[in-house]
Amino acid sequence: MSGTWTSLGQSVAADVMSTLGVPGGSSFSVLCEKALQRRREEASRVLLDEIKRGNVHFVPQDVDPVVEMILRYGRAVEQGTARRNLRALAALIVDLKRRDALHAEEFHRWAGVLSDLTRDELFAVALGYRISLEEPQDDPNEKFWPRFEAEMKAQGIVAGEIAAVSSALARFGLLLPKSAWGGIVYVPSPRLRELGFLAQMEPMGVS
Repeated sequence: MSGTWTSLGQSVAADVMSTLGVPGGSSFSVLCEKALQRRREEASRVLLDEIKRGNVHFVPQDVDPVVEMILRYGRAVEQGTARRNLRALAALIVDLKRRDALHAEEFHRWAGVLSDLTRDELFAVALGYRISLEEPQDDPNEKFWPRFEAEMKAQGIVAGEIAAVSSALARFGLLLPKSAWGGIVYVPSPRLRELGFLAQMEPMGVS
């Protein structure tokens, strides 16, 4: 169905552009197909690179869940999911295989979240996961927010945007809001730690 909608969108755009006399409008569908082909090839490389980097090897009984996961991965590609998000999806497939937990339903549970995260949100998830691991286990939340906020600001993300990103992650259940210091702060949830572990999250600089 998604391929049908992609083709329909190309046809409508081509008709409108041609009618308006936009240069190149008549060949718009061809240009779109070339662009989609480049996107598919890049997405395939991302997945294959992660598999090689993870040094995992698939066996015959992996076929059914892997095919289902790759189809879901392909849907993310068709929807224009960014390369960084695709890499997180690919890392999730690899880690599920490494842990001998290659179940399609486990992948689907996180695929929508990983596909929809913005650049800043993806960075925040990886950063929050790392901080949650580094803080003492007896009271990991006390220092989480000051560190999280400071490192987000160090990446050029201003206070208002940090609040918006944290609120978005709270809607996914990845951060938990908490009253403190006369306002709202956020602390990591078990869901954040699970996703960070599964997708091998490592914070990269925001650019």
